[in-house]
Amino acid sequence: MKGPAGFDIANRRARIYGTGDNILCWTPLPAMGLAVANMLRNPEPFMNRSIFICPFSDLTQNKLLTNLEKAIGENFDVENVDFKLINEHARIALERGEAAKAMKGLAVSNQFYEDDCGNDFRHLVENNLVGMEMMSVEEAVKDALERYGKDCKAVESLFKVVPYEI
Repeated sequence: MKGPAGFDIANRRARIYGTGDNILCWTPLPAMGLAVANMLRNPEPFMNRSIFICPFSDLTQNKLLTNLEKAIGENFDVENVDFKLINEHARIALERGEAAKAMKGLAVSNQFYEDDCGNDFRHLVENNLVGMEMMSVEEAVKDALERYGKDCKAVESLFKVVPYEI
């Protein structure tokens, strides 16, 4: 809600990285809380290993945008971002040892860069072990808007990721 997903709710702006159709394995905070609570009630199956959860089968930026516009009743101004330069510059900065400079570009690349995105782990999801049920993108958007409001301000530095100067 604050910007890293590419949406500035308050100003009705969207930054669609790449095609906007890259699968996103994201989990809303309330769903994470439920999963953690359930793991703490019965920790044995989860000890010393990673647990992957995601209540969506087909979440993308474009689906988020469609559902946001529908829920709010307004169209967003959309900026399509050619993500290759952000990714390329972040990798160059990392190769130079400039990790702090590279981190934001690499973090966003991990979510949206179609060429080698590290975010599609649907094959590892174990929702059933933590009692997580699937939800629709529409449900998640409505819930987020109820929790944070239709005028939730974005953190501009998270919302607008640009290529670093190399």
